[in-house]
Amino acid sequence: MRSRAQAFLLAFAGLILAFAAFTQGLVVVPHIHEDLVEIAVRPTLLNAVSHSMNLGALALAAMTAIVWIETVRSYRGLPIPRASLAVVGIFLVVFGLIVFQATHSPHALGYSLIGALILGAVFLK
Repeated sequence: MRSRAQAFLLAFAGLILAFAAFTQGLVVVPHIHEDLVEIAVRPTLLNAVSHSMNLGALALAAMTAIVWIETVRSYRGLPIPRASLAVVGIFLVVFGLIVFQATHSPHALGYSLIGALILGAVFLK
């Protein structure tokens, strides 16, 4: 029963994380790129910023894949790598809180929610 609850928490976290990765990669990065071109940012700086933002989007996609893989393992009743998932969860909670403190945007707390869901799954068993 606990593995099902654990799998549900991971699946829900993975779904929200996938949405964040999709939005970052296909909406936010191109929009900021266009804005930087519009204000005539140097090409070298434009490339550096674009590559960094793309790396962030890919990192979110990689975390999504990790969470979904562990969702399937948990659903099957197999043990999950708690330490690895705890690192991801803690990172997301802390990142969301730092961004919220800097911007006061409630959207930043979405990352903290994702991290809390992952940590909930890690400490469920």
